[in-house]
This record gives sequence, structure tokens and C-alpha cells, in this order.
Amino acid sequence: MAFLLNRLDVTIVRPLIRPFIKTSFAALFAGLVTILFGYLVLNEPSLPLLFGNLDVQFVRNLLPQAHQFILQTLIFGVVFLATSYLIQAEHVLDLFSLTRKSKED
Repeated sequence: MAFLLNRLDVTIVRPLIRPFIKTSFAALFAGLVTILFGYLVLNEPSLPLLFGNLDVQFVRNLLPQAHQFILQTLIFGVVFLATSYLIQAEHVLDLFSLTRKSKED
């Protein structure tokens, strides 16, 4: 992608690279934390499934499924927003009307 951006003079894409990288990093980090939380705390089999172990069984009852879904969704959201705040991903923070005050203010 960097090669194409250097070869082609595309001015509309260049300002989007830094926010894209910040948002991608925040989402990947939040996903990793969520998967580790599910595996270590909830004993959820997504991590072994990710590494190729196809002999896993998920919970089939409604309440444990809802509990895992709500908890993992909240963990992802909180970690995503916290990471976005820490790395100053302004585009993500603007979506949720959150701003980080600079030290100069």
C-alpha cells in the first residue's frame, strides 16, 4: 500500500492512513484482550478453535451464552475505547463524543 501511495499522487488517502492504523491497533488489541479474557476467565473455547483444535464444545444454554456475549462485548468496548483514548485516536473518540484534553489546555 505504501508503494502505491508513493507512486500515485492520491491526496485523499494520505490523511486517512494514521487514523486507520490507530483504529486498527485499538481494535486488534481489544480483540486480543477479549479472546484471552474469554479463554482464561470464562473457559470459552474460541482460542483453541483459533489454533486449529476443532474438537471444542460451546455452551448451549441460553443464560450462559447471554452472559458470555454481554461480558465479552463490554470488555471489547471498554478496552477499545480505553486504547483509543490512550493512543489519541481522534476519529474513534469523535464517534463517541469523547475528547482527550492536551497538556497545554
